[in-house]
Amino acid sequence: MKVLIKSDSIYKLNTLKISVLGVLILCASASRIIGQPDVSTNSFTRYEVLSDRIEELVKELEYSDDVARDFADMVLGWSDTEKQTILAIWNEKLTKAREECEKGNISKSQLSAIEKNIINDLTYWIKKEIAPDVNFFDLTDIIKAKRAQCVGYAHILYILGNSVGLNINAINVTERVSNEFTKGHVADIVTLTNGQKVMVDVGLGFVSKSFILDKEFSKAGNYWELKDKKNPLEIHKRFQIVDRNGLLAQLLLKHGNDYLKSNQFNKAISEFTKAIKISPKYPDPYINRGGIYGTTGETNKALSDLNKAIEIDPKSAFAYNNLALIHLNSGKFAQSISNCNTAIEISPKYPDPYLIRGSAYYTQKEFTKSISDCTRAIELNPNLAAAYYIRGAAYVYSKPEEAKKDFDKALDLNPALKPSIKKISDSFELDIAIENK
Repeated sequence: MKVLIKSDSIYKLNTLKISVLGVLILCASASRIIGQPDVSTNSFTRYEVLSDRIEELVKELEYSDDVARDFADMVLGWSDTEKQTILAIWNEKLTKAREECEKGNISKSQLSAIEKNIINDLTYWIKKEIAPDVNFFDLTDIIKAKRAQCVGYAHILYILGNSVGLNINAINVTERVSNEFTKGHVADIVTLTNGQKVMVDVGLGFVSKSFILDKEFSKAGNYWELKDKKNPLEIHKRFQIVDRNGLLAQLLLKHGNDYLKSNQFNKAISEFTKAIKISPKYPDPYINRGGIYGTTGETNKALSDLNKAIEIDPKSAFAYNNLALIHLNSGKFAQSISNCNTAIEISPKYPDPYLIRGSAYYTQKEFTKSISDCTRAIELNPNLAAAYYIRGAAYVYSKPEEAKKDFDKALDLNPALKPSIKKISDSFELDIAIENK
C-alpha cells in the first residue's frame, strides 16, 4: 500500500503543478499530520512493511482488501505527541533490541522486559482508541464504530502485536479470573523471548505478570488449567490456545450467534458448521449447533453434537445444560437431572441447569425440589421469566398467592407466557388480571 497517496494535498499539488521540491516538502508535512514517520528512506520503508504486514494478517482472517486497508489506515494513524506512528516506533524499538540481544549486548531477560513494556503500551492504546461494546466483534464494524467486545479486542491485539514483532496467540477462555465458567470469551497470550508467557485481556483491562506456562498450569486434554486455585497471578484459570483457524472459528461462531438471535437457524447452522470444519477442537460451535438441532426436533443430531462437545471439553457446563434440556423435552427426566447435576457441579453460578432441573422435578411432581431449584435460578438471574413461571406452577398446589406473584413477574418479563399462565389461572381460579399485562 502506497501510504503517501492517502493525503488529498498530494493530488492538489500535482494538479497545480507546484515544483517538485515544493511537493516533497508539503508531502513530508502532510505525512506528519496524519501520523506517519518522517519520509526518510528507512522510516518510510519500515512504515510500508508494517502496513503490508498488518493488511496481510487481517486478510488471513478472510477480510476483504478494503477492510484490511481501512484497518491499517486506522491503526497507523495512532501517533504520539510528536506525530510519530506508535506502531512504527514499537517495531523499530523491538527490532533494535533483538539486534542488540543477538550481539550479546543485552540479555534475553532484558529483551523480554522491553517486549513486556510494548505489550503494556499496546494494550493501553487499543483500549484508548477502541471503546468497549458487546455488540462489535467484526473488524468491518469496529473500524466504523471504534468499539469492540472481547473477540474484537483479542483479534486487534493479535494483529497489531504480531505485526510489530511480538509472538501472540488468541485463547478461548472457559474459566475466567473471577471464577466464572464462560463460553465465547476470548483473550490473548504472549510468548516472550525468554520463554515466559504474559496473558492479556484488553476488554477486562489486564496484562498479567510474566509466568512459565507449564509451571503455573497443567495440560488437561485440549486445555490449560491453573494449578493454584488461589490464583496469585490474577489471570484466567482455564483456556485453550488457538491458531489462525481458531481465530476464524471465533468469528464464524459470533456470526452464527447473530443469526441465531434472529431465528435464522439455517444460516446459523451454516456458520457453526464452517467453524467446526476449520477448527474441530473448538467445542462452542458444536454446543450451539446442537442447541438448534434440539429446538428443531432433530434429536439425534443434537445429541451427537453435544456429546462431541463434551468429548472435546469434559468441563463444559453449557454442553451438559443443553443435553439436559434435550432429555427433558424427550421425557428422559432422570437423564436430564443427571446432566443438570454435572453442569451445576462444574459451574455452580450458572442459572440455566437449576431451571431445567426444577422443570424436571415439576414434571415428576416433586414440587418442593422444583421450587428450590427455581428460586436458586432466580437468585442467579432475576430476569429469568421461565423460572418464575415454573415456580409459580409449583406453588399453585400449596401457596396460590405466591403463585400469583410469580406469574405476574413472569408476564412482566415475558408477555408471550400469557396463554400458558391463563390456562393455569383458569384451572386453579387464581384470578390473575392477564388482560392488563
